[in-house]
Amino acid sequence: MTIIPMDRDFIQTTEDFFFCIIGYCHPPDRILSYLKYIPADSGKWKMQNQSLKRVLPYYSAQAVLNTFQFLEENYPQYLYYDRYSDMVFSAIPYTSVKKYYSTKQKVKEIFELAKLDSLQNKLKSFILVLSASAEVPLNAFGVTGSILLNIHNPEFSDLDVTIHGYEHSLKIKKFMEKAFEAGHSDITRLERNELDRWTKDKAERFGISLNNANTLFIRKWNMGLFQNTRFSLHPIRNPSKIDEKFGDKTFTKQEQVEIQATVIDNSHALFLPSKYELAQIKVLKGEKVEPIKEVISYEGVFDAVAEEGETIKIRGQLELVINNRNNERYYRIVVGSKRGNSKEYIIKI
Repeated sequence: MTIIPMDRDFIQTTEDFFFCIIGYCHPPDRILSYLKYIPADSGKWKMQNQSLKRVLPYYSAQAVLNTFQFLEENYPQYLYYDRYSDMVFSAIPYTSVKKYYSTKQKVKEIFELAKLDSLQNKLKSFILVLSASAEVPLNAFGVTGSILLNIHNPEFSDLDVTIHGYEHSLKIKKFMEKAFEAGHSDITRLERNELDRWTKDKAERFGISLNNANTLFIRKWNMGLFQNTRFSLHPIRNPSKIDEKFGDKTFTKQEQVEIQATVIDNSHALFLPSKYELAQIKVLKGEKVEPIKEVISYEGVFDAVAEEGETIKIRGQLELVINNRNNERYYRIVVGSKRGNSKEYIIKI
């Protein structure tokens, strides 16, 4: 089959495992993705008569790494060693793909259906509000998660909406910030008890203060409630804007470091992984190397932490980056690394 793997699309394997695609650069014969649902005797989700259970209880870089143990013990063929990053990740061979689920195609199908359930109806209304308010065309939206797979339950499932393209995503971001600030009849922030739970969870998980976690929450423009149903928004890069291919760069892991830096470009912070380009680097702990050009976060919680010109503190794993196309060498810091054990972060100073 002809597939152009896109972030947040899903693939179904011959075993009826469901993997969520991550990123945009994939090996020639495989799709980098993480396991989310598997068949089970009972579960909250159903595909026709088959119950499914979540292997990934929530999305985080560490939770994704934890799924590798299940695959290693039962389906080692779905683990892949990437020599360019010296890392093992789950990656599905094209020969094992039973069905491909496109986020954009699913929204198109939902808009064409004559009969929708209550959650599909709410999704349609939400996209119409976003499209009209931010002046973004309907074909720029998709839906991922349980609605994409048609295993959702209107009683508890969320609205996981994808936005395709940088300019479209930026328009949605600006609209959401205004909606939260000025108030909107249908779009609101999480309720107070959810806010408290969210900030406490992030503070404990990443080893940051409640104050820093609260600052992260305030800047999280891409989650909230639409007509009392929880939603998340996921910007997706335009394929025509992706010029990097798998193997173009080699990444060599160094030690854990802490630095302070100024953000000079946050235009790629919207996407996963989030990227902030840095200047005025001050190494607080660890090896002093030059140049450190950027921080990459595989933890989605840090996708709106800082604007350009602001100062941030970073704890993560240092990596040497070698561009195999022009032999450029520089350093970056990775947040959400295997060695970090979730205690890596980006916080605004």
